[in-house]
Amino acid sequence: MSKLFIGFVPIYIVRALGPTLMEFTSGLSWNTDDAALRRKFEEFGTVEEAAVVIDKETGRSRGFGFVRFSCDDEATAAMNEMNDAEFDGRRIHVDKATDRRSAGGSRSGGYGGY
Repeated sequence: MSKLFIGFVPIYIVRALGPTLMEFTSGLSWNTDDAALRRKFEEFGTVEEAAVVIDKETGRSRGFGFVRFSCDDEATAAMNEMNDAEFDGRRIHVDKATDRRSAGGSRSGGYGGY
């Protein structure tokens, strides 16, 4: 597992299970919701799933989310264009997701509580 900080938002790189590529997106605006994330990434292809991770206690965004594409080429194009780009008033980080569960030592398991 890799851990990197941008501002106060830790970036955990996680890998999705299955044949399609999932991207980890961090640095999201607290106002970005699932629909806005999906709309933005649909500019690059077919989005199977887009989810902003919500804090269970506060009900607010944790500032990161995941996007799953139906095609690896579309996911790669989105990652190349959107990494370090401005979205919803914030500069975001987009990377391939990796599975933290197989890295060992993770107490929360899986997609950062997702």
